[in-house]
Amino acid sequence: MMIKQTIQNKGLEIKNSWLYWNVLRHSKQVLIIASAYFLYMLVRRYLIADIETVAVENAIKVTAFEFARGFLWEPSW
Repeated sequence: MMIKQTIQNKGLEIKNSWLYWNVLRHSKQVLIIASAYFLYMLVRRYLIADIETVAVENAIKVTAFEFARGFLWEPSW
C-alpha cells in the first residue's frame, strides 16, 4: 500500500514538474515576442523621424518601379 502511494506521489510530482517547465517555456516565448514588439515600437517611434512621410515616399518609389517595368495594375472596384 505504501509503495503504491509513493508511486502515485512520484507521478503527481513528475506531472507538476512537466507542467511547470511547459509553462516556463511558453512564458519565455511570450516574453521574447513582447520584447521584440516593444523594441520595434521604440525604434519606429523615436529613431525614425516622420515615419508617415517615409512610408509614402517608399510607396511612391514602389509604384514608380512597377510602372517602369510594366506590371503596375490596380483593380477597378
